[in-house]
Amino acid sequence: MATTRLTGPPVPLALPLTPGDARRKLQGMLAGTRWCRNADSVVLAVHEALTNADRHGGGAVRAQASIDRGALVVAVWDRGTGFELPAADPDDPFAEHGRGLCLIRRIASRVEAGREGSGFCLRLWFDPQ
Repeated sequence: MATTRLTGPPVPLALPLTPGDARRKLQGMLAGTRWCRNADSVVLAVHEALTNADRHGGGAVRAQASIDRGALVVAVWDRGTGFELPAADPDDPFAEHGRGLCLIRRIASRVEAGREGSGFCLRLWFDPQ
């Protein structure tokens, strides 16, 4: 079976900083590509990343989506001091905190978090298959 490479914007697409607006813009971007995965799951993970930036990182300051070697890459920057990605998901699925990051990690192919300049960046990769 032949696979189709994801096509998309050659430069990063700026996403709105509000989760709902970012969801709509990202859905539009994915609709214009050859995206083979569940777009709703990807959009949910990005929504969680922006919500976490607002709740725990002092507010999102920038968000963007791009295509890198066939994968969708979304980055969200905030004002926070950052955090270490936990080695495992929370033991309690009903815990008040940590479920959004758990969800992000289950949907994204890869997640990285770290300081960039004066802020913090959460970068998510979504492989097309």
